[in-house]
Amino acid sequence: MQMSFEDFLEELVAFINEVRGETRPEVYQAHADRIYEYYLVHQQEDVIGTLKQVLASDVELLSLVLFVIQFITEDPCCIRELQELVQREDIDIFAALDIVFQLSNISFRDHKIHLSYTDTRTVQHHLLGRIETELMETSCFLPYAQRDKKRIIIATDTLLEVVHAPSRIVYRMADYLHTLGYEVMLLVNVRWQPMERSEQYCLAPYSPNYNKLLDQYTSIEYEGNTYPVYQFYFSPNTMDQQKKLLDFIYQWKPLCVWYIGGSSPVQDIYRKVVTQISMGCTDGYACSEAPVLISYMQSGSDDVKESITYAKSHGQRLINIKFGSKFDRENWSLTRKELGMPEDSFALCVVGNRLDGEMSVEFIDMLQELVESSDLYHIVLIGQCKPDILCDMDTGRYSLLGFRKDLIDAIAMTDLFVNPPRLGGGGGAVRAFAVGVPVVTYPDCDVSNVTGEDFCCQDLQEMKTLIQRYASDKNYYQSQQEKVRTIYKEREKASDSVIEEVRKMLEQINDWLECGEIV
Repeated sequence: MQMSFEDFLEELVAFINEVRGETRPEVYQAHADRIYEYYLVHQQEDVIGTLKQVLASDVELLSLVLFVIQFITEDPCCIRELQELVQREDIDIFAALDIVFQLSNISFRDHKIHLSYTDTRTVQHHLLGRIETELMETSCFLPYAQRDKKRIIIATDTLLEVVHAPSRIVYRMADYLHTLGYEVMLLVNVRWQPMERSEQYCLAPYSPNYNKLLDQYTSIEYEGNTYPVYQFYFSPNTMDQQKKLLDFIYQWKPLCVWYIGGSSPVQDIYRKVVTQISMGCTDGYACSEAPVLISYMQSGSDDVKESITYAKSHGQRLINIKFGSKFDRENWSLTRKELGMPEDSFALCVVGNRLDGEMSVEFIDMLQELVESSDLYHIVLIGQCKPDILCDMDTGRYSLLGFRKDLIDAIAMTDLFVNPPRLGGGGGAVRAFAVGVPVVTYPDCDVSNVTGEDFCCQDLQEMKTLIQRYASDKNYYQSQQEKVRTIYKEREKASDSVIEEVRKMLEQINDWLECGEIV
């Protein structure tokens, strides 16, 4: 008997309840199968259209259902519908911001999900307008002539430990600016929403990372220097604080605010008070309305070309800086035995802050196939993840090292850095290259920007084959190691010149400001 639309809705609700109950996949898989079958049998556009009609007055439930269908079917149509949904005037602005945040995280973790630069900018432009309507009633723009040309604010939405790659960039840029004679202040503006609220419109919402200690302390130390830090929360209860923040920026009179991080509409509010420059921590240019966009990764992919075309068409100035890295081991006495790793194994490390979301079922299955094919392989997961993430694998075949401050020393104990299909991972890959560990990755991601095409594969089957070749062909492994050392030496050289790149960047920005080409 063919399922009715009402039955389809019941299956969606049952699936949501099972997932929320944290049952094992086989429990909710039956519901997922029936949802998938109904979606395929009927015209997908008709299903979405009917859902939009039935749930027209309940945008939060419509959002939740779209997330569920996207999760089960991977239909990009659901992503487009969610991007349209957040531009409706009847949706709460904080719900809209949270949905955009969830989409960004899903895309970051899963290479199959593509958010076009143009669509993302369109959505963010709309949401930014709504934010500014409430915040900018009393704000004033600081004229260039009234600014202290030796003061710069670095803004971000996440400031964690130095091993967190985007945070490390913030620390390093603060250090470079200090060396160049600038007075630096750090602003951390965290988009915050209670998890129970997010669950009303997202299937499995991600919570933003933030450092609670910054609520208590007003300064941090890095490389022997101290920087004032102010952490704010962008939430329904803190809008008055946001207005005070903008006034504080105006009174401090910096040359500019340099935003470093992801692509949040919240972070673009600074440009209404003073000149803002925006730099993302992934390939290409940030999705930002700032007059100047900075990039330190340029793969030349279609996505990067799209970002360049879009930004130039909107009169934004683009600057690309060379950004190298240096990493040194500290614990040279660390052994595999201390990490619970077999001495004679071929150890594959997977590194990330969000391994639960970034290691897909297909990727884990590929690791399982490797382990079953030979006793040689040992899997090492470095980063936060659930203890049962490799539940189908013999416990003696893997090590869960969790978060480690000695990340580079732990990677040095392994033989190969294996990058899941995701956008991030560049920080771990650079550390792997620093200790001579080759990498296997997909193209068009942060890791491939580090490694180049000689370490890329196109799918999981090719990744599996490459791993097996690394393990069995010593000559191939050694030749790839030589490439690793060559690439890393170039990155070390580039690291020495970053401060000069930053100096030239700021000179260019000053020239544009003095000539009135940007404001």
